Amino acid sequence: MSREKYYLPLIHRSFISVYPFFRIGGFGLGNTLFPFFRAFSSCLRDGATLLYPHQNQIQPRNFLRDFSINSLRNYSNVYSHFNWATLPPLESMLVFYSRNWHDESMISSRNNILFSGYKNHFYDITDFKREIQRFIYFSFPEIKKERMDLVAFHLRLGDFVLNKKNISSQKVLEALKYFTSTKSLNVKIYSDANYKQIISFLGIDKLPMNVTLSNSISPMLDIIEMSLATYICGNPESTFVEWARFLSSEISEQYSYALISKSDYSSCRCSPVGWDNFI
Repeated sequence: MSREKYYLPLIHRSFISVYPFFRIGGFGLGNTLFPFFRAFSSCLRDGATLLYPHQNQIQPRNFLRDFSINSLRNYSNVYSHFNWATLPPLESMLVFYSRNWHDESMISSRNNILFSGYKNHFYDITDFKREIQRFIYFSFPEIKKERMDLVAFHLRLGDFVLNKKNISSQKVLEALKYFTSTKSLNVKIYSDANYKQIISFLGIDKLPMNVTLSNSISPMLDIIEMSLATYICGNPESTFVEWARFLSSEISEQYSYALISKSDYSSCRCSPVGWDNFI
């Protein structure tokens, strides 16, 4: 039997799936990154070969709800930056269909392992935090890796509003006032919503002075930019903002402000990187 190891970031186990071409269903970017980087980290540890990730996901339920192309939750543009470190799609496909595969629980005794789901979030990959940060930054050379003296404010609406997990508009406005007036800082909002949706949610005509909205090109670029901010604010229930903090902790100190209480945070904590303040 071949002793060569192959690890495949399956990302999400779907009933409708044709590797490596597409699958139906999946998570938001933050949660899809966990199985990929568990596979990546395990390859570094075990000397395995990383296969092309099963990245091309389509989420029709969200699209039918929002009628927005972004609602498909397809992150192929993000993973295309990572594929320099994996086997090419065709070669990966040949490996996949010619071998028997096993769950991560069998990693100590089997050679061909599938990685899917978010499992223990950042706790599974914290030992490889520096390698992951360097890999991500290297994979996106188009953004300067320099500290930004501002507040990266993550405002997640979309599914959080539907699931009643969003922060109230009043609390968001109070937080923006605290940063701009009390601390005299500029704030840059990163959001899954557009400008019109944000001001409608906040019940205002325009964003406050010294508050701007990021012109998002890629969600991964947003995470990287947020990781470079001196201050960061958001809802710890979102793994998106937690990814920015996870990456930032490998550069220098970043001052963090959670938009939920400390007691609520204890029940949803997904990262060993704690928050400094709760507002």
